[in-house]
Amino acid sequence: MATISVVIPCYDAAAYVAAAVRSVRAQHPVPHRIHEVILVNDGCRDDSVGVARSVEPAVRVISQVNSGISAARNAGVLAATGDWIAFLDADDLWTTDSLRARADLLSARDDLAGAAGAIEQFISPDVPDEERAAIRMPPGTMPGRLAGALLLRRELFATVGLFSLAFQVGETIDWVARAETAGHRIGFVPDIVLQRRIHRNNSVKTSERLKADYLQVLRATIMARRVIGPTVRAQSA
Repeated sequence: MATISVVIPCYDAAAYVAAAVRSVRAQHPVPHRIHEVILVNDGCRDDSVGVARSVEPAVRVISQVNSGISAARNAGVLAATGDWIAFLDADDLWTTDSLRARADLLSARDDLAGAAGAIEQFISPDVPDEERAAIRMPPGTMPGRLAGALLLRRELFATVGLFSLAFQVGETIDWVARAETAGHRIGFVPDIVLQRRIHRNNSVKTSERLKADYLQVLRATIMARRVIGPTVRAQSA
């Protein structure tokens, strides 16, 4: 059976990281073992590491100077020793069937390089009422284009490469686009696998940066497909 490395990039998330780690511990049994939980301490100025260890003493901590989300994910990927890699941001949550749903699909389909599921967003309880009223979120769920919704074969990074340091927000969309452009299939399950927390400091609220990064990703993807030609789209089971 495949082993799974869980990578949690973390920067000043002491208020949320305990819930994130608990959601990893609460996963329903899967035939594939969680081999390790890697917390990448991206220059935290708070006690995120201590909080995470209070929930999971065996968490493996990698510390670096603050370098951004892409660099933190990359550090986790390079340190991972499991057959498959799953990501969870320190302020988000997995549903209890998250890993099992994705692992079942990936284990059943040798032609898939990864598996993903649906995402739902929620406003963090600590957001003040006046700010909560101003937040606009799309209704329903979204396709799994965030790192926390992905379960990937580790060898995929040897061919696709790591997350680009050029993006502050759209790094995962860029990575998935590169994988698909190279012909790798990522399957999708209809289950909600990731609960994305909206709070005062996370990237969802930096809309201008988000738009700029997404436009850059789109341009890069179009240019790559013009050079490489038609590719295999991601598909579901």
